[in-house]
Amino acid sequence: MRTETIKTIVLTILVATSLLLTFAIWNYQPQLDVLEDGDNYLKGDTRISGEQKSLNTLVKPSQVIFHEGGSTYAMDSYNTSMDMYTTFQGWRLIDFQSVSKNKVNRESSVEIIFPTSLPLSILVNTLTVNEDEDVPKYMVDRIFVDISSANSNNHVHFYSDENEQMYQATTENINPYTEYLPLINDTGSHVEHLSINEKRENPIYIPAGEVKVPKFSFFRDELAIEPMVNVLFNDRNKVLKKTPTNGESYYIDDYRQLAISEPNRYMRFTYNSPSEQEASETMTRADVIKESQSFINDHYGWTDNYVISHMNSTGSTVQYRIHQNGYPVFNDAGLSVMEQSWRNKELYSYNRSLVQFDTEIDSNSPAVTLMSGADVKQRMENKIEQYPLLVEDIRIGYTMIQKENEYEVVFSLQPAWYYKTVGGGWKLLKESELVNKGGVQ
Repeated sequence: MRTETIKTIVLTILVATSLLLTFAIWNYQPQLDVLEDGDNYLKGDTRISGEQKSLNTLVKPSQVIFHEGGSTYAMDSYNTSMDMYTTFQGWRLIDFQSVSKNKVNRESSVEIIFPTSLPLSILVNTLTVNEDEDVPKYMVDRIFVDISSANSNNHVHFYSDENEQMYQATTENINPYTEYLPLINDTGSHVEHLSINEKRENPIYIPAGEVKVPKFSFFRDELAIEPMVNVLFNDRNKVLKKTPTNGESYYIDDYRQLAISEPNRYMRFTYNSPSEQEASETMTRADVIKESQSFINDHYGWTDNYVISHMNSTGSTVQYRIHQNGYPVFNDAGLSVMEQSWRNKELYSYNRSLVQFDTEIDSNSPAVTLMSGADVKQRMENKIEQYPLLVEDIRIGYTMIQKENEYEVVFSLQPAWYYKTVGGGWKLLKESELVNKGGVQ
C-alpha cells in the first residue's frame, strides 16, 4: 500500500474520531445535585446562631430615677422600670423646640439615663413621633419627664452634657403625673438613691442601702467560625488560612484580616480599604448605629442580650454590651462586648466573642449582698474630691468568669460594684480599696 493512501486512511480515522468526541461532549449532561432554594453556592452559610433585633431592643436606659417630694429613688424592680419606659415610648411627642437648660424641673421629674450619648434621631425611632415632625440633629444622654402635679404643659426635655441648649417636646393628650401616680404612691417599692459628684452637671445615682443581686451560671455554647468568614470576606477563593500560632489562627486576603483567639473564642476583624486615601464620605453617629445594626442583623449576630453601651468621641465606633437582669456584664477578655467601627459606609473593624450563654445552671443559688451605696460613696469620695470630673459613672454589674471542668465550659456571673473613668474603661471596685489612696487605680 502506498504511503499516501495510508496517510489518507489515518487522517480520515482521526477526523471521524474528533467528530464523534465533539458530538459526545455537546450531548453530555452530567448528574449534578440540585441546589435547594435559598442556597448560596458562592458564600455558603452566613448565619450564626443568633437573632435579629430592632432599635427598640438595642436602645435601653441604664437607669430610671424619680425626683419627687424632695426624694430621689428608683423602683425596686428592673422590670417595673422598663415597663415605665415602655409606657413613655407609647406617648405621642409633638412640638420639638430648642430651649434653655434651666427649664429642666429637677425637683419633680422622672430622669431617664442612657449609658452613652445617642442621636435624638435614633431615640425618635424608638418613640412615638409624627413622621412630619421636624426632629433636630442633637445628642441625648438623659430625658427628663416633668411630673409636677400642677404642670399643664406636659413637657419632656432631651438633655445632653455636650450642648448649651436642650430640646423640649410635649406629650399629646397625656399627663405624665397622672400616668405615674400609682408608682409614686407605691412607696413600698421605692429604693432610695444617693447622688454622687454633685459638681458634675449630671450627678451619679446609686442605691443608698445594701443590694441583693442574684448570681447566674450558664453552660458555654460555641459559635461556628465559617459563617463569619463567609460574611466578612467577599471571595472565599482568595482567603488564606494561616496555621495557628500562640493560640490564634488567621484568615487573610489582600485587604482583610480575621484573627481568632482559640482559647477564648474571640475574633478581631480589620479591613484596610484601598479607597481609604480617597475623599471620605461623612457618616453621622446615627448612620453608624443603623449600619451596624443592619450588618449584624444580616448574619443573625445578636447572640445574647446586647444593648448599646458606648460610642467613641468621633462617633465612628459603637459598642454593645451584654446585660443580665438589667445589669451590665464585664469580662477582662472582652467576651461581654461587641464593637464595630465604620468609615465611608464600610466596616473597618469588628470585634466580638464567638461564644454565647447556653442553658442556665444553678438557678436556685442564693443572691449576693453587695456593700451599701453609702459605703461605696465613702470609698469613692477621695477619688472624686481629687478628680471630680474623672469618675464618669458607678454601677452594679456582673463579673463574667469562665470556668472549665472535665466535661464543660461554664460562665459564672458574679455581682460586683464597678466605676467608669472618663475616656477610660470600667474598673472593678474592690472592697479592699482604701479611702486614703489618691487617684483612680
